[in-house]
Amino acid sequence: MSKKNQKAHLVKVTGAEGHSDVIVCISYDLDDAGQFRGFEYFKLLTAIDSVGLSIPYNRQATFKEELRVLDKAADAGKNTEDSEARIKEKISGAYDPSATVTVNAIQ
Repeated sequence: MSKKNQKAHLVKVTGAEGHSDVIVCISYDLDDAGQFRGFEYFKLLTAIDSVGLSIPYNRQATFKEELRVLDKAADAGKNTEDSEARIKEKISGAYDPSATVTVNAIQ
């Protein structure tokens, strides 16, 4: 199955100490009607410390744990006009509240 209506975004997360992580997010329609959208996140560059984060063996990993420990994560939900806001909200939840998150479409 091909991924329809693909879009790519470059995400930069800058921590309070000035270090940054760089993430690429690929989104695509999950159904023919375009009502639901999938998001795949791939961390390309890591400079923000993730010490203390781990994935316990007795439960499924959270989005934060997947992204920060495994360097990739996925999400899905209803399709909205503002994918950038959704991406920013999801990434912000995976980092310290003081971190700055910028999202830019890749042309």
